[in-house]
Amino acid sequence: VRSLAKSVAGKAVAQDRRQIFQQYKEVASMSGSPAHGKELFVKNCAVCHEMEGAGHAVGPNLAAMVSRGMESVLFNVLVPNGEVDPRFTEYVLLTSDGEVLTGVIAGETSNAVTLRGAEGKTNTVLRVDIEELKGTGKSLMPEGFEKTIDKQAMADLLCYLKQSAT
Repeated sequence: VRSLAKSVAGKAVAQDRRQIFQQYKEVASMSGSPAHGKELFVKNCAVCHEMEGAGHAVGPNLAAMVSRGMESVLFNVLVPNGEVDPRFTEYVLLTSDGEVLTGVIAGETSNAVTLRGAEGKTNTVLRVDIEELKGTGKSLMPEGFEKTIDKQAMADLLCYLKQSAT
């Protein structure tokens, strides 16, 4: 079982994502500016994450993630589909009138499904109005954050997260 687990471990992570993580790995030990990191958080992360009262609680609690170490946080930022908590899996909902909604499932009843998307916006759709509801198996967080900020800015962001979590 152990050898089988090792053989399939990481197969779901695209090779380019693994390479980007390896290129950025040094960032986890770099020093940074928490003030600049906060600006980056508000601009880029607050649409789905909440920290120090700013943002929206759509994605995982980042303060709790920091306790796993900065390299783990960096991995989750750069490789968001590397390990997806089922609570944060993206769903696509097609309504019977052709509207397409995406988000995480925020609630379900026998009569309706509620999706929560960016900025904490929720949409509740009656089950009779759902044409299709599919989990993508991916995180709601998009890939490619490294295209938005460079290594030093990433270090600043990690420094802010670490400082805010303590």
